[in-house]
Amino acid sequence: MSSARPHLVFVYGTLKRGFFNHHLLQKEGAVYKCDGITAEEYPLRCDKYFVPFLLNDAGSGKKVRGEVYSVTDAVLADLDELEKVPIYYERKVVKVEDAKQNENEAAFDCFVYFRTSSAPSLSSPHSNGRVFAEYAIEDHRAHYVPRHQREELLVVDEFSK
Repeated sequence: MSSARPHLVFVYGTLKRGFFNHHLLQKEGAVYKCDGITAEEYPLRCDKYFVPFLLNDAGSGKKVRGEVYSVTDAVLADLDELEKVPIYYERKVVKVEDAKQNENEAAFDCFVYFRTSSAPSLSSPHSNGRVFAEYAIEDHRAHYVPRHQREELLVVDEFSK
């Protein structure tokens, strides 16, 4: 999907300012626009590594707080790679409101990354099934495990049976 126009992306987790993966939005081709909040409610959860993920189940959960960025095709491709689209996440369009908007301003379309139903289920001792309205920096610093530090998923081969 090559486009001369930038894309709006709503980020709710490790891509936000001050978080582990924000460096991807500090490069040329990415511009912070505003703090945002989803117009609809969605379940925002965390896995056992405290990686946040959004489920595409509009109407359940909470309105989610995050940040809106304008990005080029190249930055969008980098985000897709980070999120392992289409295996772990899928990129969809949702309505987002400016968190500081007045009541006369309309919601706007943004891409957002939802966890796919085929992604491995990694239960979390930190979230205990809790649904978050916001992935907070305090929780991130206390519990997040970067990808390079995570234990590998165990693969059972026929010799270990």
